[in-house]
Amino acid sequence: MGMSTHIVGVRNLDGNFKRMIAVKLACEAAGVDYPQELKDYFLYPQESEDTLREEMEEVDIKAVVAERTEDSSNIWEVHLASLSPEVKSIRFTNSY
Repeated sequence: MGMSTHIVGVRNLDGNFKRMIAVKLACEAAGVDYPQELKDYFLYPQESEDTLREEMEEVDIKAVVAERTEDSSNIWEVHLASLSPEVKSIRFTNSY
């Protein structure tokens, strides 16, 4: 049985996400179309807030993760200086 490791960034959903959700809810309450900026931010803005929160929580950080093998060890290095400012934490998931 093998093991795999998946590394993602966790987005700060209090910043831009929170503002975009407020715009989405205001548009829906007013019965007006979403502005283009909102459509560009959310892939599917018509989804529920909970669904959008779940979809937007993780950030792909593969470009800043280096993996190597040494002496029967797998090593992952995350280059923190290269992370987007919206990433508040890093999540490592090991699957067996």
